[in-house]
Amino acid sequence: MPSNSPTYIVALTSTGHGALATVQVNGPDAAALVARFFRPANGRSIASASDRQIIYGKWSTGEGAGEGLVVARLSPTRVEVHCHGGRAAVQNVVDALASAGGQLLDWRDALAESHRDRIIVEAQIAMSEARSERAAIVLLDQFHGALRAEIDEACEKLSTGRIDEAVTQLETLLTRWTVGEHLVSPWRIVLAGPPNVGKSSLINALVGYRRAIVYDQPGTTRDVVTATTAINGWPVELADTAGLRRGGDDLEKEGGRRARAILADADVVVLVQDATDPDNETLQRLGAEYPDALVIENKSDLMPESTDRASDFLLVSAATGAGIERLIAEIACRIVPDPPSRGSGVPFTKRQADAISLAMKEVQQGNAEHALSTLRGI
Repeated sequence: MPSNSPTYIVALTSTGHGALATVQVNGPDAAALVARFFRPANGRSIASASDRQIIYGKWSTGEGAGEGLVVARLSPTRVEVHCHGGRAAVQNVVDALASAGGQLLDWRDALAESHRDRIIVEAQIAMSEARSERAAIVLLDQFHGALRAEIDEACEKLSTGRIDEAVTQLETLLTRWTVGEHLVSPWRIVLAGPPNVGKSSLINALVGYRRAIVYDQPGTTRDVVTATTAINGWPVELADTAGLRRGGDDLEKEGGRRARAILADADVVVLVQDATDPDNETLQRLGAEYPDALVIENKSDLMPESTDRASDFLLVSAATGAGIERLIAEIACRIVPDPPSRGSGVPFTKRQADAISLAMKEVQQGNAEHALSTLRGI
């Protein structure tokens, strides 16, 4: 590395989310910059440390005794500072290094400079934002080359004239985009229905804790209440909406307006009705308005034991938990009816999906060379 190259400061970990954080310093002045503020407990200087040596000491900017942390000298031009994960602790380290002449570099930009394969960079960024372990596993497969391998395979088929096979492979990749686009941005599951049918109790049962206020007065929920969780390992956002019915006061009407706004963006609409009032006129109207909705009947525990009526819908009880596992399974089947197998290529950014879609159109229009160029540019 040239001696006149800048020395960069990169916060590698997301601050405020973990017990520890890592700040990397890269460049010809890396050791000198860190040495201005780091006081090793053994009294030795960073410059005299061997490569990959870990040193404990204090970080001091001249105020107080300093904070205990660990420094790892990875090479003469690369040093890592491992400190407390709180925002203030990380900012203290970063600000001190910047004041001494280091240049701040966003970790995403640092990744882009360290890898030629853009998919690998995007996978690393996406993994840091994954909402569930299953989503992270799919992204890890892409980091290890699953998507790149399938794109290269499609290119090989195009190059050898196997056009139909290439189109089939691209179509398969695009069907997996319905999963890939939600690995970081969760599926939105919206519970809707008339007032006092137990939507708030249901969302509490689904997430496993009391997220929504439960009260037996109709219209208690006036705004959209959300909670994030995982269903069958997939990240979802559950939304509890205000009861939908005609009439009500101005506040309730506003709650209904907001409920309909979020329903328009839902991936799955769950219409909830009272099992003790199956002929509810509001629910029937909503069913016609949202024909693809998953309809359930809550409060099955309150149905008379002598009731022998058949139900076309799923019977559940938020109070006892009856039917909740089946409801979870139904939602999981709706969001991911055909989960990708381990090692499958899955487009996970709009850039990737758009490029694959464009390549497929180019192939169908007889422009195989253009399609190859598009795929190789992903």
